[in-house]
Amino acid sequence: VNEYNNYIFSVPNQTCAEILWGYIRSAINAVYKINLNDLMSKFSGMKIRGDWRPFFEYLLEQLFKSASVRDFITKEAVLKGFLIAHLNLLDDYDMYSEHELNKGIADVYLVPNLLTAPKICPNHYILELKYLKKEENTENNLAAVKAKAAKQLKQYAQDPKLKGETVTKLIIIVSSNDH
Repeated sequence: VNEYNNYIFSVPNQTCAEILWGYIRSAINAVYKINLNDLMSKFSGMKIRGDWRPFFEYLLEQLFKSASVRDFITKEAVLKGFLIAHLNLLDDYDMYSEHELNKGIADVYLVPNLLTAPKICPNHYILELKYLKKEENTENNLAAVKAKAAKQLKQYAQDPKLKGETVTKLIIIVSSNDH
């Protein structure tokens, strides 16, 4: 109990933490029907070799299997929520949403936790998420959105705290055409 007479709940030890995470993983698997063994297998390539593409392609594939067209009414929010929920399952990376980098706001920023996992690939990942409505998904507009996202990522990657770090910049563009 704190000074305001509010209860403060925390996980008392590592065993309880593992049980709790097991429960959360089971709940995610039950709701989204994602095979967490497959997810972690794809993640292994990213954390060991920096091979991020299979991991993010798998996540997007799972999103499209479980989301309806109506889910995308909120545009990129459903994409971001889905990614954040699953990226938070990764013990080897710290995940930040709407993180300030070089006077801009990165949609998602992943930082390797080299203290707890010193042998993982040290890449930092900055994700810029974009959503295009079906009628906006033209070749010219897609090129403009990619160029804008690339410019944003370049700005974020120049943040002084990333100096000397390997930064992988990812643009994820989703359209209702994809669904």
